[in-house]
Amino acid sequence: MSGKANADARLIYALYNSTGEYDKGINLLEDLIKNNKSYFDMQYYDSLAQLYLQSGKYDDAIRAYKSAMTKAKEIKTESPGEGYTFFGIEDSDAKINKIERLKNNHDIVGTCKGRVTVDGIGIGGVKVYIKDRAIYKGDYFSSTPDFPFTTTDKDGFYFIENVLPGEYDIGIGINPGEILGKAYLGNKDSQKVLDPRGVLINDFVFR
Repeated sequence: MSGKANADARLIYALYNSTGEYDKGINLLEDLIKNNKSYFDMQYYDSLAQLYLQSGKYDDAIRAYKSAMTKAKEIKTESPGEGYTFFGIEDSDAKINKIERLKNNHDIVGTCKGRVTVDGIGIGGVKVYIKDRAIYKGDYFSSTPDFPFTTTDKDGFYFIENVLPGEYDIGIGINPGEILGKAYLGNKDSQKVLDPRGVLINDFVFR
C-alpha cells in the first residue's frame, strides 16, 4: 500500500468533508480507484463511502464497500503471495450493515454534540471524530476516514447528525492531553450510549 496514496485519500476526504463539496471529493476518489491498477488501498473506499454518506447517497456508499470487497478478492485470487495488505477490509460487512440500518431507520437516529473550550472560550476549527464501538472494538483513536468527523464552529460547538443508536467514542483531532498549552480536564460525565432519537453530549474542556 502506498503511503502517498493513503495520505491523498485522507486529504481528499478531510478537505471536501470540511467544505461540504462532497461531489468534488467523490469524483476525485472515483478517479483514483478507477486508475489504481498497482495496489489495493482501503482508504480510498472508506473515504469514498463516507462522502457518499454525507451526501445522503446510501446505496452508493454500500456500492463502494462492495467494490472494495470484490477488488480485494480479485487481487487475492490473481496475485497470491504478492504482499498486498488488506487492512480494514474485514470490517466491510459490518459497515454495509450499518449503512442499510441508517437508510431504513431514519425515525430512530439521534445527534451527538458538544463544545471544545479553552479557559471557557470556544475554539473553532477543531475536528471531532465519532467511533462506532460496534465496529471498532479497541480503545485506540486516530484520525482516519473510518471515523466520520465534523468541525467545530467559530464558537467551538459541534454537531453530528443522523447517528444510529449505539455505543460511541467521541474524540478530537489534536493531542487530547494538551491544547494551546492548557491541560485537558477529563469529563467524568462523558457519554457513550446514544438512545433512539436521543442526544449524546461530550464537551472537551481545557484550562
